[in-house]
Amino acid sequence: MLIILLLIALLLLFPFFIISKPKRYQKEAIDYLLVLGCPCEHNGQLSNKQKQRLETCIHYQSITECRRIIISGGAVHNEAIEAKAMAQYLKEQLNACQIETECKARNTFQNFQYTKKMYGKEHILIITSAAHCRRAYFFARKFYDHAYIAKASTKDSFYEYLIEYFRLWNVLYWEVRLRLQKSIE
Repeated sequence: MLIILLLIALLLLFPFFIISKPKRYQKEAIDYLLVLGCPCEHNGQLSNKQKQRLETCIHYQSITECRRIIISGGAVHNEAIEAKAMAQYLKEQLNACQIETECKARNTFQNFQYTKKMYGKEHILIITSAAHCRRAYFFARKFYDHAYIAKASTKDSFYEYLIEYFRLWNVLYWEVRLRLQKSIE
């Protein structure tokens, strides 16, 4: 019985063994801060999660003294384009910074795909919510050799961590499927 419980525990923790823990910022030179978008409220106003990410961005901008900020995120859950709404707020707070938007991304993978294509560079600090860090870092490593993660200061709910847990399984499923497909070709 104990062996079965251990096997179940290992199976449940499998995504955390495969998808590595994000590399935290260690006071290195940063080319730009990348703020990952998340949905606006239905009326187009910033959500609390967006505000938390932007406040974290402001904090890390002062620490890193990085003057280039890119916000990535399109209109996914409603008509409001995440990056534009977030950039407007940030421009009011940080007038001395160059704030750019990437408005096509509809998911975490595309956040990195499009920003890498548009802006290049290698040393980035990614700002996202705590529950999203591991999955964001998994994708960031596919595009950037020197990516660091900064999580928003407020805690995410158990529900958000649970959602991210199942999204990690989905990432693993597609990763295996793509590798199998490449090996067949």
